[in-house]
Order: sequence, then C-alpha cells, then structure tokens
Amino acid sequence: TFHREDGKVSLIMGTFDQPGEGRHRHVENRSVQFYDGMSGIQILSGLSNVRDFLWKRCGVSGTLGLRDYYPYWKSKDMTAEGGKIFMFDPHTTCTKHALFFDDNIGFEDSHIVQPMSLRDPERRFFTTSLLQSHMCKAEPLEAISDPSYFVKHVQRLEVGFQKRLAAQQRLKKTILALRGANAWKHRIRRSVCEAQQDKGLVEYDAWKELRVEEGSCSQREMPTEDQ
Repeated sequence: TFHREDGKVSLIMGTFDQPGEGRHRHVENRSVQFYDGMSGIQILSGLSNVRDFLWKRCGVSGTLGLRDYYPYWKSKDMTAEGGKIFMFDPHTTCTKHALFFDDNIGFEDSHIVQPMSLRDPERRFFTTSLLQSHMCKAEPLEAISDPSYFVKHVQRLEVGFQKRLAAQQRLKKTILALRGANAWKHRIRRSVCEAQQDKGLVEYDAWKELRVEEGSCSQREMPTEDQ
C-alpha cells in the first residue's frame, strides 16, 4: 500500500493495512511510523526510491497489487494533486510506454490520478494531452459490450504516443536550426504586431476537437482492425 504525507511518499510492501482504516481506524499515529514493528513488511520511503522500485518492477512481466492512499487524496479535495501516482516517461529516450486506465479520470483535472514524470515529478501535465497518449478514461459499459475494448485503446494510445514523440523531435530540430540566428526574433515580433492589428483575428484552440466536457462519456472512435 501507498502512504502519503505532504512532501513524502512511501510504499509499504507486505500489507494492505492503513492507519485510520478498518481495524486501525482508531489509531492516533497515522504517519508512516504506524508500520514500525510490523513483521514481514518492507518500507520504501522517498519519491526517488519508490519511483526506481516501481519503474523496475513494471519493466518485467508480472502482476503487482497496490492500494492507493485515500486519506491523502481526500485531504487534497479529491483532486489530481493527491490522486493515484502514475509514473511515466514522456521523452523521446524512454524505453517503456506507461499506460493508466481508470473510470474516474477527469477530462479537465485528472481527478483520481496524479501523472508524474520520472524526470520532473513537480511538473503539471495537461490532462487532454495525456488522454491521447498515456491515460484512458475507461467506460465500463463499453468495456462490457466490446471484448476488444482495452486492446483498441492500447492501440490508440500507442499511435498517440508515437505522434507525441515525433512532434518532440520536430520541435528539437527546429530549435537547433534557429540556434544562433537573430533574424527569427524580428520575424516573430513583426508577426505578432501584424496579428494584433488584424481586427479579424479569432482565438485559436489547438485542442478544440479533443476536449470533452466533464460528465460526458467518451465518444472517441475506436481504430478498426484494418487501421
């Protein structure tokens, strides 16, 4: 089970028990010290230790059952800040494509999930973007009626992740091509000034076609077998 406090993440291996829950609901000490003296457990404390352990375990075949820490999520007003930790590597040098399925993921705020980059844990991520490459709001009715539901979404996320990596490479090449050049700065300033003078300018939203309102079911088309 996870145990979380402000500024500290721990993973307790060997038990699902949590302070303040079930037969331990009346305990006064609800810090990680609650586990001191328990037999048959291993405590990993610190985000870096938990990260390294999970990333290594998730790199081999097998099943790992983990319990999230509800009290911490509740203390954060049930927002992504205290949600289930989802560690992933969004960079072009990554060797694993991490995926997260949950029926309570929000479309604006991840809600029950806290996406966390391996390299930059404090960085906040745009939920709509991650829903194209790393996360899926599972729809129970669709999953029941379609035996290939999860396979299709894995395929969709794989395609989305490849597009994300390709876009990063294009951006990197563009930045390197512009390095040391000053002319582009003047072009950008001129373009901005022209745009500000253009009364017919309309607001542009690159995510318009992908945004889904909270409370809506996913209407995204699934890839066909031919695709």
